[in-house]
Amino acid sequence: MEKQVLENLRYLVKEEKLPNISNADYVKKLKLHKVDKIKALEILKEYGDVKWWLSSDNKIKAYAQINERQLVISMKDYGKGMDNLIKRDTYVHPLMRPNGLRDEANLKMDELIENHSNQA
Repeated sequence: MEKQVLENLRYLVKEEKLPNISNADYVKKLKLHKVDKIKALEILKEYGDVKWWLSSDNKIKAYAQINERQLVISMKDYGKGMDNLIKRDTYVHPLMRPNGLRDEANLKMDELIENHSNQA
């Protein structure tokens, strides 16, 4: 995870009332193979108290997911969130190989953060 992504996520979820669920319980609910669940749990631990995957805002989840190496949210949330974030339809293939899409998503999230900061 990049430092700037973590800082953005910390800012985005700091005031949100997130559900009280452990990382292990969250990962158990994901439809992933056992090995992938172990990898997902390791990734979630890296974020400490910045539990973006529990956010109710699917744009935040998509932004974080596209900057991760392993799927840690549902494909449904990922797809819907990315559609909402970049304001256009996305498809499974670009979501799974996201290099160009990542730049677009990061730019849109920077714009959203800037707009939110200016309103505060």
